[in-house]
Amino acid sequence: MEYKGEPSYFQDSNIVWLDTDESLVDNKFLMYVFDSFPWKGMEGTTINRLYNDLILSTEILLPPLHEQRVIAGVLSGFDEHLANLDELIVKKKAIRDGALDQLITGDTRISDSRDPWVQISFGDSITPKARIGWQGLKAEEYLPMGYSYLIGGTDFRSGTISLDKISFVDRERFELDPFIQVESGDVLVTKDGTIGKVALVPELDKPATLNSGVFVFRPNENLRRDYLYWVLSSSVFTDFIEALSAGSTIKHLYQKDLKEFSFKIPSSLTEQRMIAESLFSMDEEISVLKAERSKIEALKLGAMDDLLTGRVRLPVEEEAA
Repeated sequence: MEYKGEPSYFQDSNIVWLDTDESLVDNKFLMYVFDSFPWKGMEGTTINRLYNDLILSTEILLPPLHEQRVIAGVLSGFDEHLANLDELIVKKKAIRDGALDQLITGDTRISDSRDPWVQISFGDSITPKARIGWQGLKAEEYLPMGYSYLIGGTDFRSGTISLDKISFVDRERFELDPFIQVESGDVLVTKDGTIGKVALVPELDKPATLNSGVFVFRPNENLRRDYLYWVLSSSVFTDFIEALSAGSTIKHLYQKDLKEFSFKIPSSLTEQRMIAESLFSMDEEISVLKAERSKIEALKLGAMDDLLTGRVRLPVEEEAA
């Protein structure tokens, strides 16, 4: 059937359509105003639902139309920059992930080395340790500050450990189990909750130990920790985890399961180091882009706060009549 009418659409019941007078209001400017607006209900409380009468009764600061367009243009410039960074981050991640799977499987060699690769088993090459020495950790023992960091799965961030909101335990708890005392450069893996998240412990300024739900993997002398980190970050390990679940959601990763995990490694520790360094270099490029994105996002929010409140006025020329 051929449609010959005017373009139409169906509006969701959770969407409010605003019909504006475009001789007074620039719609893009209004979008930024509402995007930053601190909607408040009765007695200043934050609201959960935005009703039409609240929108209609809300007063906003409205500069002349030509100034609205200039402000909207400035903020659009930030958005365009952010979109370009998002696209570049996605591209760099795809390149890194492709290189990761190629390098970790030996399909691509990073050097002229022709040393053989060998298949190793987890059980023969890696010792996993988790918290079993002390189970009765009470809520009041989770300290905001203390002798030792207490690393849990919620502290995993982008392949490392975030110390921003980490808990602490006292020295007595820390010393109860020396096998789970964590050092800088250790490889950690979550065994409960979200299974198989991987983190490389950063440089620490104080002792650290493990909370429940986390393994520390310690390889033998034939396997570098930084190389192991990338193996566990690759599809080699994620495919193993998926095979364990066999279509169902597994709730715990057991040491007995890990014994079945095997993978290839370069027999040369030098080649392992070169592969790890190459991948960390790609990761650093992504981190720099993410930092740049955070910086631009903060600048945009600051500009919105200044420009949409009239705190800062832009030098604009009057539009010709």
